[in-house]
Amino acid sequence: MTLLSSISYFLKFSGTSNKDSSSSCVTSFFFLFFPSSLGVTCVASLTSFEWWWCGSVRGSLRLGAVNEATWKELVLDCDIPVRVDFWAPWCGPCRMIAPLVDELAKLYAGRVCFLKRNTDESPNKATEYGIRSIPTVLILKKGEKKDAIVGAVSKATLVATVEKYLDR
Repeated sequence: MTLLSSISYFLKFSGTSNKDSSSSCVTSFFFLFFPSSLGVTCVASLTSFEWWWCGSVRGSLRLGAVNEATWKELVLDCDIPVRVDFWAPWCGPCRMIAPLVDELAKLYAGRVCFLKRNTDESPNKATEYGIRSIPTVLILKKGEKKDAIVGAVSKATLVATVEKYLDR
């Protein structure tokens, strides 16, 4: 059995229908963490869920969401640049840039770790980093804050900011 087919057993998808024949889908994800030697990279977002293989990424399984328990490993101890998007589900500009973030996560897979931090669920890091409005994107390298982008900005601005911190 391959690794990806093993993972598929831990993803649960179920749909429900109501009386007027319109349907809604409920999706639940169950994640496993693998040893770093496997080099599995996972990027999740509000709209997509994809896997990449990258032997150079420390920590292996990268989830789109980062919380208090995973902050040190996924952000501070990461060997590649980390881009953390501080957002909230009710935030219109946050939803507006989500497709751009998904596109950039694919483009920079294995070179930049793209993560999201829901400020409603865990506001402590936003306060710690002085974030006063959302969306705010932080770029961190080896745990050190390098740059911040506040507000919904263009793809060109997001790309230029990420490019500044890539290891060449």
